[in-house]
Amino acid sequence: MLYVKVVLGLPLDCAFDYLVPKELEKEVSIGARAWVNFRNKKSVGYVVGLAKRTKIKKVKEILGLIDKSPLLSKNLLLLARSLADYCCSSYGEAIEAMLPLQLRKGKTLGDAPQGTTSLLKTASSPSGSVPQVLEGREPGKRWEFYIEELKKAESAGNSVIVLFSDIQTLLKAKDIFEKARIKDVFLFHRKEKDESLIWQEARLKQRCVVVGTRSAIFAPLNNLKLIIIDREEDSVYKQEQSPHYHARQIAFMRAETEGAQVILESTSPSVESFFLTQEKKATYQILNRVKPYPEISI
Repeated sequence: MLYVKVVLGLPLDCAFDYLVPKELEKEVSIGARAWVNFRNKKSVGYVVGLAKRTKIKKVKEILGLIDKSPLLSKNLLLLARSLADYCCSSYGEAIEAMLPLQLRKGKTLGDAPQGTTSLLKTASSPSGSVPQVLEGREPGKRWEFYIEELKKAESAGNSVIVLFSDIQTLLKAKDIFEKARIKDVFLFHRKEKDESLIWQEARLKQRCVVVGTRSAIFAPLNNLKLIIIDREEDSVYKQEQSPHYHARQIAFMRAETEGAQVILESTSPSVESFFLTQEKKATYQILNRVKPYPEISI
């Protein structure tokens, strides 16, 4: 017999054992969603483990599988576990923070094209680079810098996440990048009507660029090697509902797992980011300083 360990999007940080029907044993996989009966209610569960035996005497069967292949890669499951531990939330709540609302409600996605699942692997050599704090005093210069970095990533076949603090700047960024002939630019934000379809399309790309608001930090990308946070000092990057994450901290976590570079851009860097530079845990660069700043003594 085969059992699955399932977590739910509830403040219960434990996995529940369910029996897999014989006919579904070859189809179930870690990272997929399943329908389960929890407290006499049909709920979406996330498979985080498989087992041949259980200590539970009366085990319910899963009601069915939503996904025939993993919805969440191994890297994203590792990130969810780290997020739950760091923010003192449940594993299931952390997973749901990553997903569009439609997927949390059990919406099915089309089967991945043959060969796509080979992309969903853990990075071969995960080791995040030292973060870079970038102080940009001239707004136009930062766009030039972003485009240059995106073109480098595109040439190397790498994916990029660029976060913005508001939707208006986000839309402007997508337009600027596409005019600069950056390929495969996807827009990620919670108010997007077709969020789950965009999520799936980006997930199946070998490489792409995601521009989005706070939640885009969880975009399910392959070959993610660069994360840029625009105006990183903005308080909007802090999630007020559980899990209470900050996009900057998640960027560091993803960089460690994926082997990616993090760039924190700001006209006035946050105290936290500036402190990292003082501790030699991040580099500091002023973008295109034309004139030296005056000395200030207190």
